Amino acid sequence: MSVFRVMLDTLPPAGSLIDLPADQAHHLARVRRLAIGDRIECMDRAGAKAGAVVERIAATTVSIRVAAVEPARTGSQSSITVLPALLPEAKLDLVLQKCTETGVQSCCPVLCERSIVKEYGKALERKLARWRRICDEAARQCGGPPMQVSPPVPLAEALAGAADLKIIADAGGCALEDAARGLPACRAAAARVLIGPEGGFTEDEIERAEAAGWTRVRFHRNTLRAETAAIVCCALVQHFLDTRA
Repeated sequence: MSVFRVMLDTLPPAGSLIDLPADQAHHLARVRRLAIGDRIECMDRAGAKAGAVVERIAATTVSIRVAAVEPARTGSQSSITVLPALLPEAKLDLVLQKCTETGVQSCCPVLCERSIVKEYGKALERKLARWRRICDEAARQCGGPPMQVSPPVPLAEALAGAADLKIIADAGGCALEDAARGLPACRAAAARVLIGPEGGFTEDEIERAEAAGWTRVRFHRNTLRAETAAIVCCALVQHFLDTRA
């Protein structure tokens, strides 16, 4: 039987009796139909976890007793930030969900010349809340921390970010191993992965990225859709960083 997980802003001390957020309480009691005495797993957005037991189910509330908290792992893991060009809603939703499931730490959408979506204006806060909710739901499904999502930025700002490995996904690029040549194997690394829009980057954007120290990397022999490229490229970078000698 799959584990039912709940997402909390912070985990309370062991032994605490708490009420779940209304939406998660409804899902636990009315959709999953858990009962008093059932065990669940709590997690927070930093990756800490704790077991818990359902102690009370009422009309609109569910109370759980929290067990010992397992702190989030820190200090030894490599990290990835995905920077997808701002995509249409359903495609960006897929990137957020799947990159959370594969362990990408953060996402910052990028405004490119060929982006179909250019800006959100007053709707930005609503969009951010929705994106973060998608990442929370994906984290509850996979058991890892939710990917942190930042507001969209212009390409120039995205290119200025620091990392050990700065990659542009591009069919004309080099192999990932060549791009990472010289990367110290003795410590965790931070990678930034830039994914173009559906029409690709312009030549000027590629030149600006390379001038800023980014490397074009070829990840697949086929031409991938933008949303597919974001998921595949990040998964390959994650595997490479986790398994390098």
